[in-house]
Amino acid sequence: MSDNTINDGLKKVLYAGVGLAAASADAVGKAVDSLAARGEETVQKSKAMNEELKRKKEAAKEAVKDVAESLERMTKDELEIIREKLADIERSMRQSSKKATVDTEAFAENLKDMSREDLDAIKAKIDEIKMNWTDDDDKGAES
Repeated sequence: MSDNTINDGLKKVLYAGVGLAAASADAVGKAVDSLAARGEETVQKSKAMNEELKRKKEAAKEAVKDVAESLERMTKDELEIIREKLADIERSMRQSSKKATVDTEAFAENLKDMSREDLDAIKAKIDEIKMNWTDDDDKGAES
């Protein structure tokens, strides 16, 4: 091999190294830019969420203050009526809960007599209802 061929080979290796370094620097620069943009976006979203939480907190404080002021202005008789209504609601919820338990047990008994197709149809309907509840929850969280 001649010295000229060795020099040409070394030059190619040197240039390849410089090219690799330049390409790496570009790739790293793009990655840093991308990460910085994502970080900035996350910070902006966090700030917006924080502001929303502050707004909701203030609204809740005002609502509690309004309720407290209303309760302070009520007479003993009015407060007793509210206590009775709350007790009625609580009793009604307990009865509904017991009825739901009984209905669930009866439903479970009926499942034993159903065909596989009927059970699959019920499962599909339950899954559909779950999806609707999840969608409603997501919409409520966005409000």
